[in-house]
Amino acid sequence: TPEGRYTLAEDSKTSDGGTVSIRIDATELKQTELKVRESEALFRAFIDNSPARITLVDTAGRFLLVNKAYAKFANRTEEEIVGSSNREIAWLATESLAENEQNDRDVIEQKKTIQVERIINRGGKNETVWEVAKFPIFNESGEVTGVGGFGTNVTDRNTSEKLLSLSEN
Repeated sequence: TPEGRYTLAEDSKTSDGGTVSIRIDATELKQTELKVRESEALFRAFIDNSPARITLVDTAGRFLLVNKAYAKFANRTEEEIVGSSNREIAWLATESLAENEQNDRDVIEQKKTIQVERIINRGGKNETVWEVAKFPIFNESGEVTGVGGFGTNVTDRNTSEKLLSLSEN
């Protein structure tokens, strides 16, 4: 409407040839939808511009969300990853995959955040060192429904620290 209000309207014919019209003021609903879309866009911009790999998996290990950095590192599109597990997209070497799955189980069982330094092996190439933080996602009843994670590549930092240590000895 010209006043900035949103109206839902439905007209139905009656059996005697008349018309029944229903009009509902949906302004609050529309404003809430806009706020949710804006919030989702803000959240997506935040995670997609982070250099950290960001993931969210359900308790079965299926991806619910990944950011662009994770998809690029996995050499897959976000669409290929979401709904799949690491086993299904098969980009990690077996030992890295097993460690990742164990980390997720630990978070789910202990219901607390863990921080680990992991060597990621992608099938014998590009071995990298990552600082990984994983944390439980709880529903309103306090049950763990997923695992969130952030991973930051610290390979260069570790190499520099080792070189510095060697030079000091």
